[in-house]
Amino acid sequence: MINQKYRKSPESLVNYDFVDKITNQGSVSVYGNVDTASGAILTRQPLASAYPYTDVGGADANLEINFDYTFNVPLLVKGKLYVTETYGADNTASATALGWTTLEPIHVDGVTANETSMAAAVQTKGVTNPADTARSWERVVAGFDVDKQFKKGDKLRIEVIIHVEGTTTNATTRLCNDGANRDLGQEAPAGTPVDSTFVVDIPFDLGGIL
Repeated sequence: MINQKYRKSPESLVNYDFVDKITNQGSVSVYGNVDTASGAILTRQPLASAYPYTDVGGADANLEINFDYTFNVPLLVKGKLYVTETYGADNTASATALGWTTLEPIHVDGVTANETSMAAAVQTKGVTNPADTARSWERVVAGFDVDKQFKKGDKLRIEVIIHVEGTTTNATTRLCNDGANRDLGQEAPAGTPVDSTFVVDIPFDLGGIL
């Protein structure tokens, strides 16, 4: 039996979805999930959400939702971070609607909870829903150049502001956030599949593992 004081702590195990040995970078994909206990989080597993989509409604309205991923080991987040999302606009009052989102990656200190923007916010493409039609959908990918050291306990936050404009207050914009990519009956035209996942691809500098 090895004496207690000579035992060596095991090294942290980090599993990557993709590794580029030439650039010495790796990446992992995490999925948006909204449930009662944890709120909006990012998980490594593509889990079904208790609330698979998030709506904002009105003639001119915004709603902020923050998806957080907590780091269990120190890592250097560096490279191109991608957010892939689906959102759709609709108006149930025989009128038009316009929907879009604003995305921003944020570092949240695990001790102080201070927030630091990692890149400038990006406004996504607007999707217009004509009167008397099924909800109109848009699947977009937004990229951010990031370079930030994360400590154990720090959070990567993807701030999403959902926007809607409409000619009546019946307008809505719907953001999909179901990791399991279930068919949510999202009022899409027949034969038009809607990807209901919210995915963040996080880049890591493998030399930045402490």
